[in-house]
Amino acid sequence: MYKAKICIVSSFANSLINFRGTLISNLIRRGCKVYVLAPDFTMELERSVMDLGAVPIKYYLSRARINPIKDIITIVSLVKIFRNLKPDLIFTYTHKPNIYGMLSAALTKIPKRFAEITGIGYYFIKGSKAHTVSYKLTKSILVFLYRISFLFVDMVFFLNKEDLMEFVDLRILPRNKCKIIPATGVDLNEWKIATPLLEPITFIFVGRLLKEKGVLEYVEAARIIKEKHPQVKFIMLGGYDENPGSLTPDDIKKLQLKGLLTWPGDVPDVRPWLAQSSVFVLPSYREGFPRSTQEAMAMGRPIITTDAPGCRETVKHGLNGFLVPVGNVRALAEAMEEFINNPDLIPVMGRESRRMAEVLFDAVKNNQSIINHFGLE
Repeated sequence: MYKAKICIVSSFANSLINFRGTLISNLIRRGCKVYVLAPDFTMELERSVMDLGAVPIKYYLSRARINPIKDIITIVSLVKIFRNLKPDLIFTYTHKPNIYGMLSAALTKIPKRFAEITGIGYYFIKGSKAHTVSYKLTKSILVFLYRISFLFVDMVFFLNKEDLMEFVDLRILPRNKCKIIPATGVDLNEWKIATPLLEPITFIFVGRLLKEKGVLEYVEAARIIKEKHPQVKFIMLGGYDENPGSLTPDDIKKLQLKGLLTWPGDVPDVRPWLAQSSVFVLPSYREGFPRSTQEAMAMGRPIITTDAPGCRETVKHGLNGFLVPVGNVRALAEAMEEFINNPDLIPVMGRESRRMAEVLFDAVKNNQSIINHFGLE
């Protein structure tokens, strides 16, 4: 007899292993039956889920822009699955699973309903695009859908106070349904500290190729640094995305990356690349709480990131890295140059990053916070 049947709904199968593997394992050890839902399972990812002891289930989801017909199909797909499984609790994260997962949970009367805002994303990040008709319309629809779906949620977890207040100010949620929890964290036994590479000094960016991740700023800062310090190396890990903010192959061609940086695209494991780096860079416009930075800190890398929600929480300026203004390429290049001119900072700040990761980003401890709110013990 299981303590509870739980459905975890995601828009990326890979994230269930990389971001939620520890949570899934903890739930199973507590006697729960765990079903994990994603639209893009491969045979390899299905095996990885089953190795954890959970059950992988595919459902239909289009991760592109809001489309009424496709999104209704998503709800129908989820309702069929939930009616068959009859779970006791649902946990969703990312926009579409949060919206359509919660609506489907209400339609099938799942008793306990929880969601997590891992980051508010493209349509909540202010910028020049915020003045376009298309942007305003899509954001209005997204806010409306969130208001409707979150009528049926028991609690929504946030990773930083700015995201929480954004949802409260937009009247998506009342404050009493919001809870700030620790970052998802990483398995510190899997992400071990590694001696940083000092010759040549190598900067690394890890993330989807989204403009709001600061990809363009990273490339331009690399161009500035290479002119003065041609021996310095740059790595960029990540691939294209269906998100409206994603770069396209044509965008990449125009950037003329050859000779400027190494770009292998998506890689199955970023650890070997982090091990051959000196400093981690994420010039993002806004985050929930960036997983990539947590991983880099666990491996003992100093951090350069922006003084933006979700990013600033990972850096104590001057202690384990540097904070720079959002969108400021010159400041980003100057922070890089600080490490080039003072390479002794790299191992010192890297050790402080690891110490912070041990205190703040232990996935085993941090996932306990979610489990406690689930009320399973």
